[in-house]
Amino acid sequence: MTSLQNLFLKRGISPSVVDGDYQFKVILLGDGRVGKTSLRKRYMGIGFTQEYLQTIGVDMAYLPYQYEEFNCSVVIWDIAGQDEFRLARQMYYAGSNAALFVFDMTRDLDLDKIQWWMDDLLKKVSPSEKRPFFLAVLANKMDLVAEHKVDDAGIEKVKELFATKYPMITVNFFKTSALTGDGVDDAFTWVIEETVSFIQNQI
Repeated sequence: MTSLQNLFLKRGISPSVVDGDYQFKVILLGDGRVGKTSLRKRYMGIGFTQEYLQTIGVDMAYLPYQYEEFNCSVVIWDIAGQDEFRLARQMYYAGSNAALFVFDMTRDLDLDKIQWWMDDLLKKVSPSEKRPFFLAVLANKMDLVAEHKVDDAGIEKVKELFATKYPMITVNFFKTSALTGDGVDDAFTWVIEETVSFIQNQI
């Protein structure tokens, strides 16, 4: 076992080693119909569709990723946001190393709901200095400007919520559009490279 493999295990990053690749888990969170699956497909080059297909429980996708000298295999867990899957989510959170949380700019801002999602996640994830948890918060559907109910002031309220309630989470904020692709690569790349970079810097 290489020094990097040992370090992943010591830090709790729980990778699987397959043909020299390091596999880690990123989860997609947020209410139903906010665009999680469309964002994932856009990032993976599958494109955008107007048809809505509800995720049943969880949908997993594997993404090979090259970061400097590291060959990584990222497993993206796209978790259903509907209430009927609430009890199953705890199982899906377990072992995750990073996440993307998505909310919809065309819906009324619900800070209580965002806080519920984060509290639910923290039941299974315990960020610390030795094992940080990287979270990208995506304000999605930025292209639907005429339908926006969340403006820049609303996004600032979301930032204040995280700064006040969740300082233990390493977080970054993005505006995204699954339709145009704006911000999507930046958000996914940040989550993946922050996770790998942290491990690299421990060697």
